[in-house]
Amino acid sequence: MTSNSHNLSHFITGFIFNITLVAIALWLGTSQIAFVLLAIVFMYYGRRFGWALSKRLLYPIPEPGCVLISIAWGGIVAFAMCLLIVWQHPNLLIKIIFGYMLGAYVAIPNYGLLNEASIPPEVKTKHERLSTWPMLTYIATSLVCAWVVSIQHK
Repeated sequence: MTSNSHNLSHFITGFIFNITLVAIALWLGTSQIAFVLLAIVFMYYGRRFGWALSKRLLYPIPEPGCVLISIAWGGIVAFAMCLLIVWQHPNLLIKIIFGYMLGAYVAIPNYGLLNEASIPPEVKTKHERLSTWPMLTYIATSLVCAWVVSIQHK
């Protein structure tokens, strides 16, 4: 089996699996299990998009643009997770683990992309900023979203 056909079969399998999870979650409606299933799909596609964003855009471009895009990524991930939480209303434990913690994992676009020991010293600072800025933005945006939602429900 060639590499391209292996990648295609892996993509098709992942797509079918994730569509099945989404269908089950939508069938369940708003429940704890539905939230977990949708969060897993969010993680699957969020990680892959974050890695692609890092490889094709964040590492090649100059650092100022890289910082702006990574900040935007952290905010987008936080906003998407906030929307999922508002839609599904998970309990506190599920919200923390499969909501905020899973979102924090997705918010770092280059997490697990490279072996830390293989990063050249001249790129190390940029690599660390690619982890730090989106995470800080994710935390700040998540706090703002939670605050706005709490005000609206009073």
